[in-house]
Amino acid sequence: MAFLTNAELKTSLSKLLQVGEATMESYWDAIISDANTTAQKEIKSRLIKMGYTPANAEGWDRASEFNRDIGLYWCLVKGAVLSPTPLNQQELSRLNRSSQIDDETITVGDVEVEPTAGEGRITRGALLDTNDTIKAITAW
Repeated sequence: MAFLTNAELKTSLSKLLQVGEATMESYWDAIISDANTTAQKEIKSRLIKMGYTPANAEGWDRASEFNRDIGLYWCLVKGAVLSPTPLNQQELSRLNRSSQIDDETITVGDVEVEPTAGEGRITRGALLDTNDTIKAITAW
């Protein structure tokens, strides 16, 4: 799945705020663009840090889902004083799913993709600490 366009994120924001997209003030366009860029960079940087390639990040099956939630989070945070509805901090925090990426199984085209990190880099999984040596457990 591809990342969201600014127009797609704007549609999601208008539904969340329960306002007509056509009636949204023009200042929202800059906020949406900035929030969308931030969300996409957050997703890509987390996946690349975990050892996935940029192509894996771009093709991740759940990229648009996480992009939407994280993008909406940043739209609401950056546009909080402009929002016609009060923000509930608990509901708002549910949209910031950045840390959940670290626990996700990354699939592209419904096929699990393994990290391509270099030797010695632990990307995810349980650790086995034996004799002061930390090793990644590769068999589940």
